[in-house]
Amino acid sequence: MKSLIISLALALLTVGAVAQTASMTLPVNFDNVPGNASTTWPLQTTNDQKNQWHYDNSNFAGIPGPITITDISVRSAYPNAPVPIFSFPSVNISVGSAVTGYQVGQHSATFDSNTCSDFTLVRSGPWTGGPVPASGTGPATFFSMGPLTTPFVFDPSLGRDLIIQIEKCGTTLLGPEIDGEQGGTGSVGGNRYVNTTSCSSPVATNWNNEFVPIVKLDFIGGGAPTVCLPQFQVNQLWSSLTVNGAPDPGVSVPITTLLSNGAVASLDLSSTNVGSPWDVGYTVGVLSGSLSAAGFVTPGGQTVNIDLTDPSFTFLNGGTFTGNSFANASIPISAANVVFAGQLAVVNPGGADNIALSHANDVSFVPCQGTNFDNLAAGIVAPTGYLNASAGGGAWRVGSSTPTVGTGPTLAASGTNFSYVESSVPGGAWAVFDTCLFDTTQLSTFTLDFSLSRIGETTGLCCNGASGIGTLNILMDDGGTGTFTPLATYTGTDPAQSQGGTEWSTESIPFGGLLTGSGVVRFRFDYSTIPWTGDIAIDDLFVN
Repeated sequence: MKSLIISLALALLTVGAVAQTASMTLPVNFDNVPGNASTTWPLQTTNDQKNQWHYDNSNFAGIPGPITITDISVRSAYPNAPVPIFSFPSVNISVGSAVTGYQVGQHSATFDSNTCSDFTLVRSGPWTGGPVPASGTGPATFFSMGPLTTPFVFDPSLGRDLIIQIEKCGTTLLGPEIDGEQGGTGSVGGNRYVNTTSCSSPVATNWNNEFVPIVKLDFIGGGAPTVCLPQFQVNQLWSSLTVNGAPDPGVSVPITTLLSNGAVASLDLSSTNVGSPWDVGYTVGVLSGSLSAAGFVTPGGQTVNIDLTDPSFTFLNGGTFTGNSFANASIPISAANVVFAGQLAVVNPGGADNIALSHANDVSFVPCQGTNFDNLAAGIVAPTGYLNASAGGGAWRVGSSTPTVGTGPTLAASGTNFSYVESSVPGGAWAVFDTCLFDTTQLSTFTLDFSLSRIGETTGLCCNGASGIGTLNILMDDGGTGTFTPLATYTGTDPAQSQGGTEWSTESIPFGGLLTGSGVVRFRFDYSTIPWTGDIAIDDLFVN
C-alpha cells in the first residue's frame, strides 16, 4: 500500500512538471539580449501585409519532445521607447511545421508550399494592447500577440522547422519598430518572407537573407502533435507519373510542364507493381491544388491533389481499375489551348490505402507566344516551345548584358533581359534559335517583328580597331517539316548603333504567302571567323 501511494505521488509530481509553463525565444538565447536589427514590418506600416517568419529546427536543440505553444510575444527594438495603447482591426496568426528549409532558395515564395497539414490558425480578429512601459536598460519588454485561442503542439524532435505566419490588415501603427536579428548566411537560424502590400496574397514579394523578428514562445511540455502531411504527394516506387521525364520538385509544388500548342509530349508512367490494375485521374481546365486548397489526405496518409468534385474530373481508363494491367510506358499526348492536371493511381496490395498515388502533374498547352525574354533565368535557355540548339558550338543566351566589355547592348530594348550570342566563347562557330510552331490562323499582319542589336566592339582594344560581327540569317520553316526558306540576312555592324547611344533597331519582316498553316522561324548566327568583337542580340520577338 505504501509503495502504491509513493507511485501515485511521483506520478502527480511528474504531471505537474510537464504542465509547468516555460518560455524561450526564437532565435534562441535572446531572452536577456537585444537583437542587432529592427523592422517596421508588419506592425509599423500602414500597408496590409502577410509575413512568414521561418525558424530553423536547431533553435529547439534543448527540447527533446513535444511542447504546446500557448502564447507568442514580440518586443520593441528600443528599450527606451514605450509601446502606446494600440488597436489593430485584424491580426491573424497561424503556426505550423515547415516542409521547406528556412534559407533563401529553400523556402518557397508561395506561402502554402512551406507548410503542411498541421498548419493552424491560433488567433484571429482584432488585436489590442498596451501601454508597454520602456524597460530602460537591456532589451525591451516582450508583450503578447495573443491570447492564442488555439494552442499549437510542436514536436521539434521530428526535425522540422517552425513557421509563424502573421496576416496584418489595416493601417494601424504599433509605434516603435520590433526587435530582430540579422547576420551572415546560416548564422541567425531564421528568415522572414513578406507580401508587402496584401494580407491575403498567396505569394511573398520580399524576403531577407538571414533576418528574422525575435519572438518569445510561452509553452508547456507535452501534447499530441498533428501529423505533418505534405502539400503535394510525391512520386514513389509504386506509382510515378511525369511528363517528358520532368524531375520531381518535392512536396511543395506540382510537377509543372508547359508545352506549345500541337507539341507531342510523353506521359511517363512507372511502377514496381507491374501487372496491377491502374488508372490516371485528371481534370481539364483546372490545375491541381495543394493540401491547403483543393487537396485532401487519404486514411493511409497520401495526398490527393486533384479536385475530385470538379465537373471535368474523369479517368483515363474509366475508373474501374479492372482489365488494365500496369506496364511501364510512355503515352504520347498532344493538345491545344488546354490545361489539365492528373495523378496516377496503381493498386498496391498491403500498402497505404492499397492504392499508391503519384505526384500531381500540371500540364499546359499554350499558343506559340512571342517573348521579351524577361521571364527567363539567365543562361542558355528558351521560352516554352522554343528550341535553343547549340550544335555549332555556340548558343543563344539570355541575360541583361553581354559579359565582354565594349560589345553588345548595355540595356534591353524593353524590360530587363534579351537574348545574345557571345562570340568569345571557345569553340563557337554558329548558334541556332528556333521559335515554337505558330498557327497562321492566329496571325493578323503576317510579319516577324523584333529588336536587333549589332554594335560590335567599341573600345578599339581588339583586332586593330576592327569591330566585325558575323552573319545573322533568318529563315522560315513552312509546317515544321525541317525545310527552311530564307527571310532576311544581316551582316556586320549597324553603323547607326553605339553603346550608350542608339543600341537597338526595330525590324519587321513580312512573310505573307510563305505559309500554308503553321510555321517556325529560325535565327542562325554564323561567326566562325569573328573574334570577341562579334556579339549580337535580339529582343521583343513576336510573330504577328
